[in-house]
Amino acid sequence: PDRLFMLTAAELKLKQTAQARAHLPRLEQLSAHDPYRLFRIAQLLLDNKLPREAETDFEGAAKLLENSHQPPPPGTDLPEIYLQIAQLRFNRSDYLGARRYLEKVVPSSVAPALDAARLDLLGATYLALGNYREALREQTQAVKLRPSSPEYTAHMVWSELMTGDLAGAVAGVKAALDKWPNNPLVAQLAAIVGNETLPQRKAVPYSAGWHVKGEGMVCCPCKTPCPCRSNAPPTYGHCESGAALRIALG
Repeated sequence: PDRLFMLTAAELKLKQTAQARAHLPRLEQLSAHDPYRLFRIAQLLLDNKLPREAETDFEGAAKLLENSHQPPPPGTDLPEIYLQIAQLRFNRSDYLGARRYLEKVVPSSVAPALDAARLDLLGATYLALGNYREALREQTQAVKLRPSSPEYTAHMVWSELMTGDLAGAVAGVKAALDKWPNNPLVAQLAAIVGNETLPQRKAVPYSAGWHVKGEGMVCCPCKTPCPCRSNAPPTYGHCESGAALRIALG
């Protein structure tokens, strides 16, 4: 299995994905009772942008560790695997599935950094499902545990915006700009929050219904029909869209 692992890793590095996929079932069969080896395979697949295959092997490693009465092999931490699976499920819009794995992580048994990551992702699942106040609660706790993370702070400010707490969002983004003036995510969020403070925006609160009528042209590199129409991931792993819009009414 070690030789087959190295061969598969080399094929993936050389972008020989078809050959790597051909070897993968045998490699997984040889590793079916070894959680550490399954974890390594999953990480290899994830590093090479094969998330669905990686998720399957992460789940296999988690089941072996759950049913084992022996200490986990070095390098395999079950809460971290749960978090990885939850992130993969979130990425493919399975928010309830992500939450099920996050709930397996016992906060008192993990380091603060891992618990902060759990809280932030849990908040993101609430946000995706429209539960904005629950999202804000979890993400605020994540920031308290790890105030050095600009991403967690940005997520918290976004949730403040979604709950209608504009004053909190303004204060949050100002503090974030003071700490991370060159962070692109913070700069983007500052622009959004700044837009929401314009006098014209008072007529339509951020989360209120709206309508426009006009013409638009959108171009992106994804295959057609656009996968975002069915909530699927981008064809090439990232989303780049250019649009020209003319609003006539609204």
